[in-house]
Amino acid sequence: MKRRSFLAAAAAPLLGQAAKPRNVVLIVVDDLGYKDIRSYGSETHPVPYPTPHLERLASESALFRRFYAACPVCSPTRASILTGKYPVRTGITDWIPGMADPPEAKLEAPRTRTELALEEKTIAEYLKPLGYATASFGKWHLGGDGFLPTNQGFDVNVGGDHKGQPNSYRAPFTMPGLGDAPTGTELTMHLTGRANRWIEEQAGQSKPFFLYLPHFGVHTPLGSDPGRIQRYRDEPVLSTVYAAMVDAIDESVDAIRSQLRRSGVDGNTMIIFTSDNGALLKPGPRTSTSLAPLRNQKGYLHEGGIRVPCLIHDPLQPKPRVIDQPACSIDILPTILNWLGQPIPGGIDGTPIFGRTEQPIYYWHYPHYHGAGGKPGGAILDGDYKLIEDFESGRTELYNLKADIGESRDLSSADPARASNLYLRLRRWREQNRAIMPKARTAAAFLPSPAGTSG
Repeated sequence: MKRRSFLAAAAAPLLGQAAKPRNVVLIVVDDLGYKDIRSYGSETHPVPYPTPHLERLASESALFRRFYAACPVCSPTRASILTGKYPVRTGITDWIPGMADPPEAKLEAPRTRTELALEEKTIAEYLKPLGYATASFGKWHLGGDGFLPTNQGFDVNVGGDHKGQPNSYRAPFTMPGLGDAPTGTELTMHLTGRANRWIEEQAGQSKPFFLYLPHFGVHTPLGSDPGRIQRYRDEPVLSTVYAAMVDAIDESVDAIRSQLRRSGVDGNTMIIFTSDNGALLKPGPRTSTSLAPLRNQKGYLHEGGIRVPCLIHDPLQPKPRVIDQPACSIDILPTILNWLGQPIPGGIDGTPIFGRTEQPIYYWHYPHYHGAGGKPGGAILDGDYKLIEDFESGRTELYNLKADIGESRDLSSADPARASNLYLRLRRWREQNRAIMPKARTAAAFLPSPAGTSG
């Protein structure tokens, strides 16, 4: 579709308003757990954090109960969001630059790419030729000089470089474009304020925009404004600092939505809110949050590492919907393009989330060790069934997630035919995508045998 045709399609009247082009706001939180938003709580596993603004967004959005990050760590998932491709296809399969293998490691993990290749096409690069203003405010972690957001289709980059975490959550900051923040300023809300000024500028020029707001929070080093932390002193939370960081994210969402209303563009702006991987439960001596009933945490292929919150607000359908079918971060790019009336490009792995006639099968390839204890492995999700492969031992685990969300009952022995079928499909997918596997560190070590699917 040519630019003129696109602008005509995108300017279709929305909810009876005057014709306006459509905008997109994509908010990605760092390490936000599946159970850190109250909308994802239950009677048996309540969420202790009051997140009223995210609850309000959920009441006007599609809420995904089974949304998955494409990797249990940050950089690969962020690349998958921006490109619509699995990490194995971008070559970024670990956080950049990755960690050294632990002394007890049986395998030698491959090294990950240290930047998103310029040949990869991002959401911004799809939209910029169509007349969109594009900006990234926050964490990039997909490469340094020569591989920054401004090298990948973004007009503006504030805060983004090669680093995966901020020097602090209170100014002074060392990230690019943030050196003028007044001492003591809270990072999350400062980024939000900068993003809001940019929204106002674009709306004032009647220019369609794509805002990428990849927050540094709630990643370590945990920190927040003292006054915000004080609010949780007497609350039933595991960490007052973590609670304050979630609170700041909640306030940020409200501030962005308020700016969209003030600028008169809320009725033609899609908002997507998600996380790049599961929560890190123990960045210090104390647990920061809870993922119960999910198993494990960031760095693992169990649900705690890859199942994340996701809300998609479509101003054309602002009613609450709960979606139980699986979706994945690779689906965000095609979902945005589909909403904008654009064709879905070939060569990507994701598909538009809404209006599907078939449920995709999803795959994971994480050939690395993680500081939280995660080990090299792979996984495949087909409907309610998920198979995880441990590369060190060659063993597989099979779970029915509908009946066992906590992945406590391995069905490999009880249902060997299904386990074998899923394993062979996972292996075939790896071969087709030329996935780089770990190597044995010693003669006694071994990689999983292609024939084995033991329980």
